[in-house]
Amino acid sequence: MGKKGITPVIAIVLLLMITVAAAGATYVWIQKILSSQQKEINTKLETKLQILQTTCHAGTNKLELIIINSGKRTVDMSPLDVIVYDSSGSVTPITKINVDESSMSNATAWKQAQKPGGYTGPVTLTLNGKFVAGEYYSKITLRFKNSDYSIDTDCMAK
Repeated sequence: MGKKGITPVIAIVLLLMITVAAAGATYVWIQKILSSQQKEINTKLETKLQILQTTCHAGTNKLELIIINSGKRTVDMSPLDVIVYDSSGSVTPITKINVDESSMSNATAWKQAQKPGGYTGPVTLTLNGKFVAGEYYSKITLRFKNSDYSIDTDCMAK
């Protein structure tokens, strides 16, 4: 029998070591994914902006908002994108990308609302197009670019 090879005992030990190493690598990988997901979930739970009132001024390009930050985290709310959808769910030309403090009636109040417990009072944003009287805008999304956060509202132009 001049054949040489590994004994069954060594083969089993090698297979067990490979299995343990694979299980350990999988565990570390899953822990990293879960940890990053947990951080993201905590951030989202600690962030809570609410739009208390929305007014679309018909015949103008003015959107009036009252926002409160009832979360535990400061939210950087400028610059933002305002995406306006009509009643059929299509994006309208009223939409304005890169709204900054120069397009706001009360930038000071807007800054105050960024902090926990902050409140804007009425702040008017100047958008690209005019709201049509009697038109229902099914969704208006405020997307805050620097904080990767967004909130939605709707309104009837009056």
